[in-house]
This record gives sequence, C-alpha cells and structure tokens, in this order.
Amino acid sequence: MRKKQNKTSAKKLATNQRYIDEKTDKIQANLPRGYADKLNKIAESAGTSKAQVLKNCIDTAYNALFDE
Repeated sequence: MRKKQNKTSAKKLATNQRYIDEKTDKIQANLPRGYADKLNKIAESAGTSKAQVLKNCIDTAYNALFDE
C-alpha cells in the first residue's frame, strides 16, 4: 500500500508566508537558563500555548503601566 504524501501547493505556502509577514511580529529573547522550562510549565498548567502565555503577560504589564 502506498502512503499518501502531504503536499502543500506553492500558492498555499505563499499565502501562509504573506499572512505571517503582514499580521505577526517576531520576538526573540535570550533569557537565563531555566526560563524556557518555566514558560513551558505555565503554558501546560494554563492549558494554552507558550505564545498565548507571553501575550497575556505582555497585555497585563501594558495595561498596568499605560491604561488609566
């Protein structure tokens, strides 16, 4: 039996890349060892992604500092 190959068309790949370029920001941070594990544990306990945990933390800090 032949395995079905998952092929993504060039148009779909280009569409995905255009969405990423237009709608997202890439943030990279070099943190002390252990912070990746902390982030993983927080995400697992909250049942969300690591990206969602970071977004929530940034929103909370931003609102505390800049919202009146």
